[in-house]
Amino acid sequence: MKKLLELRQQKAALKTQMRSMLEKADSEKRSLNEEEGKKFDELRAQADALEVEISVLKPSPTISAISLVLPLKVSQ
Repeated sequence: MKKLLELRQQKAALKTQMRSMLEKADSEKRSLNEEEGKKFDELRAQADALEVEISVLKPSPTISAISLVLPLKVSQ
């Protein structure tokens, strides 16, 4: 679960960078320039990749619920 937390923190940091870029451009009443746009797209791609990794590691609520309902069968 430590890895999951680290991935979520990394994704949050990327989203913060993205938000900061947009807010800066907005405060200057402009769109992102070409360089900023490329950087923004790179950050978004990294955040998307982390989201995929997070979804793989995140425990499924369905599986968790089933494990609470069904007794564990022990082989003898």
